[in-house]
Amino acid sequence: MENNDLIEIKKMLRQNAESIEDIQRRMMRFENYLRWQKIWAITKILIIAVPIILSIIYLPPLFRETFHVYQELLGTESYNGLGL
Repeated sequence: MENNDLIEIKKMLRQNAESIEDIQRRMMRFENYLRWQKIWAITKILIIAVPIILSIIYLPPLFRETFHVYQELLGTESYNGLGL
């Protein structure tokens, strides 16, 4: 009777070890998937945010120069009210 119990316990331990290995493989895949999701989310934010920040920095001086050129061409001071 004791021999059967030991065989049954060994069989259950072997099944348990196989199940744990399968769970670990799945968790590794899931962690890898989450890592790539985080990377893509940050990349998407950067693709949107960087051009907006750069345009806030570089466009006002460009517009200011452009309006001054048009003022000189037209010979008017009509853009002074815009603060340019």
